Amino acid sequence: MLGGELDLTVYLDWQRKAPAVILTADPIVWTTSDRHRTHERSPLAVATYTKPVSYQDFVLRSLKTSGRDYRVAFLSDCSAGLRMAVASGIAIAPLCRSNIPPGSRELTAAEGFLSHSCHLGLHVREDANDGAILELADAIRAAFQVR
Repeated sequence: MLGGELDLTVYLDWQRKAPAVILTADPIVWTTSDRHRTHERSPLAVATYTKPVSYQDFVLRSLKTSGRDYRVAFLSDCSAGLRMAVASGIAIAPLCRSNIPPGSRELTAAEGFLSHSCHLGLHVREDANDGAILELADAIRAAFQVR
């Protein structure tokens, strides 16, 4: 992971390619504001990241599968911006289920929106032997009740 530069990494893994301990499942889902019902607009207003993310193909495939006209209405460098766009009714956005803002909800397959499996992973560099790093890894595993 990252050429062995980091001793410990907690990250989202949507392809399950990196060797890691899986801490929890946290699927990527489309989210909308309960109050603003943004998902009912046409064209559909979508918020996404400024730079392509690793699951960009899921985002594009999901939008095409929905069969709805859409436009990119909001760009952000971070998930906090996407959460704000959803909560304020500016756009719908793909977010991890654990990151759905208050007053918002997941859009379902019955509504024409796909989800994508994603996991929160923990990776500790193989040659890490620093006690603090190993204790931190143990504490993270314990917090997620992973042995």
